[in-house]
Amino acid sequence: MNPGYTIQYQKQTYRVVNTKGVPVIPLRTVVEVHRLADGSLFVGWNGHIYPLEPIPASSLSPKNKEAGKKGGQSMGRKPAPDHPWRKPWKSSQINHGVSF
Repeated sequence: MNPGYTIQYQKQTYRVVNTKGVPVIPLRTVVEVHRLADGSLFVGWNGHIYPLEPIPASSLSPKNKEAGKKGGQSMGRKPAPDHPWRKPWKSSQINHGVSF
């Protein structure tokens, strides 16, 4: 399950609580996170303040869990044996008139 519109804050995933049930903050938007003295979190965006609700790690998809364990790095893929990157590179142009 993909939780959708979420915020990562201090290694925890949070969901923006909206009474209308419609996402209010566009994807990949920079927001301000506000922590009150009682520990509750709110997010500020476009002049509005919305409460945040923690999402348990058990509800995140296995793919997201694996990405978090690796520090957000994607898994590398090995090119095929006949891939052009595996062939030696040689410039096809002759560089005339260059002096060092």
